[in-house]
Amino acid sequence: MKLSIIIPVYNEQNTILEILKRVENVVLPISKEIIIVDDCSTDGTRDLLKAAITKHTVIWQKRNQGKGAALQTGLGRATGDYVVFQDADLEYDPTDLGVLLQPILTNQAAVVIGSRSLENNSASRIKWRHPHPLTYIGNLLIVWLIKVLYQRKGNDFFACYKIMPRRLLEDLKVEARDFSYDIELLCKLFRKNIVITTAPIHYNPRTFAEGKKITYSDGLKALWAIGKWRFKKI
Repeated sequence: MKLSIIIPVYNEQNTILEILKRVENVVLPISKEIIIVDDCSTDGTRDLLKAAITKHTVIWQKRNQGKGAALQTGLGRATGDYVVFQDADLEYDPTDLGVLLQPILTNQAAVVIGSRSLENNSASRIKWRHPHPLTYIGNLLIVWLIKVLYQRKGNDFFACYKIMPRRLLEDLKVEARDFSYDIELLCKLFRKNIVITTAPIHYNPRTFAEGKKITYSDGLKALWAIGKWRFKKI
């Protein structure tokens, strides 16, 4: 059994080598492959990858197309039984991947998503630190709308970590090519009534000044996707 870890990268020269080292060093109960998709970085990230990468699959996008497009490209090269996405910054801790795998390996669920609000810390169970108050409000709106439209309870649906069978992910045929990829993926999983469970993960958010790329318009796109995929045929 193998896990494909797909890392979309765009202008992350300050973090890419460190996150790659962390992913390489994490010990999992199954084998892993690492697939890096550089989405036409312009800040020197490509030069760092070319100099450092010798044993992983690296895909060079010819033009910047968005996170969703990079994930789709990486999925096309994946060979693992399961797939997970890993951001190229340091917000998410790869050591959590072992925890996320456990419900799958024990046949408790087909899909496991990470929840930042379930982190093993009483304060984190209430809320986590957001780079901006509007991101906190946006998350509350996403949680509320999913509860209303999909009858799914939860407190965090926009985290990066989601582990699922590769064949299932391929069959869902997610269309989004930007940050709304994650939300469209979840909505289609909900519509298919896939058995999903959550597991606690750590989260160390960076600020916009530190390079965070998601914007308020991405939040609006996520809300639109939630409504769209509740009713559109899949």
